[in-house]
Amino acid sequence: MLRPKSMERVLLVGSKERLEEVLETIRELRVLHLEEFTGTEKGKPLEGSEEISEKLISLRSVLSRLSEEIRQVYSELNPIHKITEEEIEKKEKEILNIISRLQSLLEERDKTKSTLNDKKSEINLLRILESLDIRLDVFHEYETIDYKVGVTQTELNEEMLKSELNSDEFEIFTGFHDGKNILAIFYRKELSKSVERVLDRFGFSELEEIYKITKKYRSGHPSEIMSSLEMELHEIKENASRLEAEILSILRENLFRILAYEEYLKAKSMVKEAPLWVGVTKETFLLEGWAPSDSIDSLSSLKDIFFTKIEEDENSEPPTLLENPQLIKPFEALVNSYSVPRYHEIDPSSLIFVTFPLFYGLMLGDVGYGMLLLILTSSGILKSFLEKLGFGSSSRVISKILLVSSVWTIIFGYVYNEFFGFEILRNILPYPSFLPVHRLGKEGIKELFLITVTIGIAHLYLGLIMGFRNKAIEEGLRKAIHEKGGWLLILTGMTVLVYGLILPMVTGSQGISGSMELFVLLIISGSFLLVSGGLGIEIVEIPSILSNILSYTRLMAIGISSAVIAVSFNEMGIESILSGNEILGGLILLSGHSINLALGIIGPGLHSLRLQYVEFFTKFYLGGGRRFSPFGLERKYTIPRR
Repeated sequence: MLRPKSMERVLLVGSKERLEEVLETIRELRVLHLEEFTGTEKGKPLEGSEEISEKLISLRSVLSRLSEEIRQVYSELNPIHKITEEEIEKKEKEILNIISRLQSLLEERDKTKSTLNDKKSEINLLRILESLDIRLDVFHEYETIDYKVGVTQTELNEEMLKSELNSDEFEIFTGFHDGKNILAIFYRKELSKSVERVLDRFGFSELEEIYKITKKYRSGHPSEIMSSLEMELHEIKENASRLEAEILSILRENLFRILAYEEYLKAKSMVKEAPLWVGVTKETFLLEGWAPSDSIDSLSSLKDIFFTKIEEDENSEPPTLLENPQLIKPFEALVNSYSVPRYHEIDPSSLIFVTFPLFYGLMLGDVGYGMLLLILTSSGILKSFLEKLGFGSSSRVISKILLVSSVWTIIFGYVYNEFFGFEILRNILPYPSFLPVHRLGKEGIKELFLITVTIGIAHLYLGLIMGFRNKAIEEGLRKAIHEKGGWLLILTGMTVLVYGLILPMVTGSQGISGSMELFVLLIISGSFLLVSGGLGIEIVEIPSILSNILSYTRLMAIGISSAVIAVSFNEMGIESILSGNEILGGLILLSGHSINLALGIIGPGLHSLRLQYVEFFTKFYLGGGRRFSPFGLERKYTIPRR
């Protein structure tokens, strides 16, 4: 559980004639992480790979364009109906005809949408011309007259233009559309420069697209043409609806067959392209990779294939396959989002399974909020909400992590005697003499300061001890003693400083005699180990250990801020209710606690994660591993050939 799954490096050798058969078998076993073979000539894609690749690319193009429709239909068609490869091959021609029909419908739909947008654009431009109350017959090519249509920043009239142009050899039409002043001006061509100069002064912006309409429709009033276009628009929309209905109908009848065909092609393509990773000679193939130790038998039992294990050398880096119980699996995502563990490293997933929810509950700590979070996560409401926000497959992982965190939130809510900010649990539930901890009281804050600092020190010790173990395995015990041993002594010195001097100042308790002397001795001893190990430059980071320890006081600070917000809303809400404003008081309580719960879900999660990544992981975790990616695919829609 604290180590990735044990891996073995293996070599498979066999006749080239059997390569495709062997690859198909390995694909279904899904236990071999292929490595690119070096030292001999590489193989070439198998016969038919290009045709399969083209079919797959074409199909995925169709599926990507139908993503919204597929999502809609998929939700209607549960459960999934699996299809055998034999059935797919038997009905491949029929499936290809269905895909071809979908392609035709998509092309027709795209053309229809384009036409629809063009007609809408034309109607919008005609509305501009309609505001001028002008017939399209006047927009002709004249020998002596020119014209412009556009938008002006200020409203113009004939008298203003006469004054500006010192001429009356023009005619204007004005209108108002969509909050803008519209102007059409007809003038003698010799006035062109003067007209442009005057219009510029009035912020005139020419509507070039208007001229497409005037050239296309050379006569009639804009309202008459719009009426005709509206009828066309109605027909186009009906056609678009018909196309959409036919697409949905085809998908409802054939979606699983289409998805199965894609999976079938993907499986075939995988095998056809795999020889690019395989070494070949004139008669044989050589296939190398990594397999879990408990899956070796399934590979060694392949008929007429030479199988052998290869000894690891110091440069080999096996891929990482994390092995954790289902309850801990979601927390692997937190580890992998930082970096995949290297094969020889400790897998911290099971540790984060304890510390992340623990820190989360310590901060949020309210029975009411914890119960609400438990309901939201266990019912799937939070997962559905996150999916709508675009979190996709991460929604399930986040929901499961918060489910565990909600339990710790309830536990610490009991410790703090808080239910939606009200300290009422002690009146209902039995409490031992040392509880509850009143985190808004003076003594409670002191207790929390001591608790969070102690948790922080323990967390850092755990990180450095695991770092010592990793370093000893990778670079030897001597290196581990100098590097991690030195930091353990420095952390111990800082612990003495915190318990002997800092905590007494904060809590008012008695300090530990000789703390300063012991602190100095431990810091010097740790520094000596670092310097003697060639790590003298790291001495400058000694103060960071103290800041790491004190960083854990955020567990107290975030929790107190959440409690203060809850109490504040409670006081405002109850005050409103007691003054006779029951509805207002209820709204204050409901909205206030909803906001505080939303902040409580996000804030503790981010700060708990920050303590894992910045304070904890930096003490032992390097990451940079390779995720175990077995050759093969998980069958969702197809049943492989027997």
